[in-house]
Amino acid sequence: MCLIYRKDAEPFAAVGRGFTLVELLLVIVIIGILSGMLMVSSGTSVDLSQKNVCAGNRRVIKSSYMVKSADGRNSFAEIIAEVMADYPKAKAAEVSEKGARYRDICPSGGDYVVSVDAESGNISCACTFEGHGSETAEDAVLAGFPLLVDFGNKLGDILKSSMSDKDKIAAIKELLGAYGANYLNNDTIRKALLDKMGGSWPAVEKDSALYNALKAVYDVGDKQYIQPYFVNGTKEPVYWVSSSASGNGAWTAYAIYYNGKWYQPPKDKTDYHKANKVQISGAFNSAATVADALKKIGLINQDGTVSSSWTQIQ
Repeated sequence: MCLIYRKDAEPFAAVGRGFTLVELLLVIVIIGILSGMLMVSSGTSVDLSQKNVCAGNRRVIKSSYMVKSADGRNSFAEIIAEVMADYPKAKAAEVSEKGARYRDICPSGGDYVVSVDAESGNISCACTFEGHGSETAEDAVLAGFPLLVDFGNKLGDILKSSMSDKDKIAAIKELLGAYGANYLNNDTIRKALLDKMGGSWPAVEKDSALYNALKAVYDVGDKQYIQPYFVNGTKEPVYWVSSSASGNGAWTAYAIYYNGKWYQPPKDKTDYHKANKVQISGAFNSAATVADALKKIGLINQDGTVSSSWTQIQ
């Protein structure tokens, strides 16, 4: 065997020298960078997986809706309720013939906003979680009653939490952008929320079933607005229809929202016009729970069923 050496080469033993401190530090830095990249990659994989699951959920919801509506039924609220029954954890935040909003389906915590085009019959299902996308950009933009419900649910979660009142007030300020009081009650919470809503409670959608039912009430006419009342015991919101866009309308309710449906109270026999209305302030302010409040005004019976004297608005 023949070995050839360059004359200017270092002896073989010299090539096998150890690492310098600088070289060791460089290796450690590179390992740290690679580890960080792996962690980011892992987090991204989880996000992508949840996004794909969410997209799959929405495709199934749309497909299921189309199948269930093939029998000729045209009640969106009825069909979407059947579709969402396949998701045991799904919670209806708002359901009407115009659209629906469901929580606790998206693995990332987004809400599903579902609507159907009246002319084409096409259904869209958008997720409000950033980055999960929607069929159209407008699908996840809330307004009117759905926006009020969204804020109401978030406020309810804050108020029911175990946080101190000071921390609750701080959380409300963060959510609404302002909160002018250092205490918590229905009036102050409503005022802050009203400001966030632009100074007016959302109007009942014109020509909707709720609108037409209420228009027949003498006192209401075309002035129909949806307001929240944060029940004293739990501070959970109850939604009701008032004739006032920004005030309390003398706390007179012409309809109450319960379990995803609107209910109209019986005629007030003490009222000159015998209008379908009920006073809510005293009952709601002294109630320990939402169920207790609704029992006090007669909407639900002691066993939890809806009273036959109230009319469900279709």
